[in-house]
Amino acid sequence: MNLADDIQGYQFTSIGAAATTLITGHQSALKNLIVRGTGNGTLEIYNVPTAAGTAAGNLRLTIPFLSVVAPAVHPLNINFTQGIVATVSGTIQAGIS
Repeated sequence: MNLADDIQGYQFTSIGAAATTLITGHQSALKNLIVRGTGNGTLEIYNVPTAAGTAAGNLRLTIPFLSVVAPAVHPLNINFTQGIVATVSGTIQAGIS
């Protein structure tokens, strides 16, 4: 086990091209959405511990990226009980902390 695995606190994950990304596999909070640039697409955030759990019942948040203003930081402060998985359709320039 890596010692960094035990450190609690902020973590930043960059999200861009169409993909499914596991942000964290345990209970946590999504603090901020950072828009780093322009793009067209949709970001969906799920309350699940694995990337395989993106069923509609686990969807917590949908954010369209159309004519966004960048750079921008959007405080969200949403608690997730299982984990955080993000899916992107299209291409966006964003990050989650």
